[in-house]
Amino acid sequence: MTAQDRAHDGLKELLPALAHARIEARWSGPIDVSADRLPRFGTVPGTRIHYGAGYSGNGVGPSWLGGQILASLALGAREEWSSLPLVERRGRTLPSEPFRYAGGKVVRRGTLSSEEDEAAGRRPTRLARAAAAIPRLLRMPIGVR
Repeated sequence: MTAQDRAHDGLKELLPALAHARIEARWSGPIDVSADRLPRFGTVPGTRIHYGAGYSGNGVGPSWLGGQILASLALGAREEWSSLPLVERRGRTLPSEPFRYAGGKVVRRGTLSSEEDEAAGRRPTRLARAAAAIPRLLRMPIGVR
């Protein structure tokens, strides 16, 4: 089952009255979630490269705020937007490669397996629960488990 199929099934379960509504477009690409779920903004030292990273799909509000911050940074303005705590903040980092990739695969599989078992009325396996709990155990609250 693809990520899009899983999302579609979840939507039908969440909103059963819309179960037969046609889905015009679907997207399933990578997202950029920071270890603490907060975006960060800054400027690459010695350059005019400004960045915003760590969005997690929270929508228009954070995007508008990010635009204000990035505009302020690009203009070199020292004002309320460029001095927010989201600018040049240090956050917890994820492990380096290849551990990040491998760990992400393990956590994703454990989470999906646990969700599938729970949806089918089964208790998830100990291994799946343990894999899904890795971020929480490392104090990296990524995901919902």
